[in-house]
Amino acid sequence: MELHIEELNKKLKMDKMGTILDCDIACQNQLENLADSVIQNRINSPIICIAGPSGSCKTTTALALEKILDNRGFETHVLSLDHYFRTLSKEEHELAEQGKIDLESPARLDLPFLNEQLTDILKCRTVRLPKYDFKQTKRIDSGKVLKRKEGELVILEGIHALNPSVIQISDINTMRVYVDVTTKILLNNGKQQLSSSYIRLLRRLLRDVKHRKRSYKDTINMMQSVENGEKRFIKPFKIRAEYQIDTFFPYELGVYKNILLPVLKLNEFIDNKIVKDILPFIEASYEIEPDLIPEFSFIQEFIGYSKYYSY
Repeated sequence: MELHIEELNKKLKMDKMGTILDCDIACQNQLENLADSVIQNRINSPIICIAGPSGSCKTTTALALEKILDNRGFETHVLSLDHYFRTLSKEEHELAEQGKIDLESPARLDLPFLNEQLTDILKCRTVRLPKYDFKQTKRIDSGKVLKRKEGELVILEGIHALNPSVIQISDINTMRVYVDVTTKILLNNGKQQLSSSYIRLLRRLLRDVKHRKRSYKDTINMMQSVENGEKRFIKPFKIRAEYQIDTFFPYELGVYKNILLPVLKLNEFIDNKIVKDILPFIEASYEIEPDLIPEFSFIQEFIGYSKYYSY
């Protein structure tokens, strides 16, 4: 799909709220169609694996799909691969702070423990769910237990959820979904194109400063490292996905304009190539007030407090 910013601006000027709602309905329709397939294949494939790069809305996709399935009468549970990280030793923690440990690598996961739990979940055995304390870089007991009943579904989300060396249970027992921004965003009659990685960067800029106490500058400086991890550990397994979800919302650039344009025009970014590539698209977008965005919109994950989960 291609989106010309000039054409979108015309639609927004004519009917702002109608266009916003149409975008959210289109996303909902993608998930409803996915839910149809999940239900159809639930007996043999009760584990739904959702993967995608950072900022692609994996978590919100998982929780929104859970809501749809629950509402249709199919009890569903969501698990995050993040909680299966290995506890870092003191030495590893120090190396991580120095940027000498690749935090995107599958080696960070406790694979024997993860796959033992997935096997038990498939066999409807009781498992004690872990929780990862990111401040202490330590895995702890969440105090929660899961005992899947026959017919119940489990959604497993994380950047490595499609990697067969990570998820070692049989493919027969899984449905595999890849989420990302796949719409081409065009400007100046198609002469300029904004890559999906830049869209996800804009999302992370908002999310990281609000929820991870990371500066805008640090998030921009991390972009190359994040992209390297995507190329090595995430995108090679995209071909294993049976379903793909496009999580781009045509109006989202206009919402980010309201928040990020003053930041990206600061003197500290005046010579930054990444910012120079992004600015024309932000400046050209029709500005939208964040408080107009529906509370269940996926981009609330980045601009506010998503109704799908607490932070």
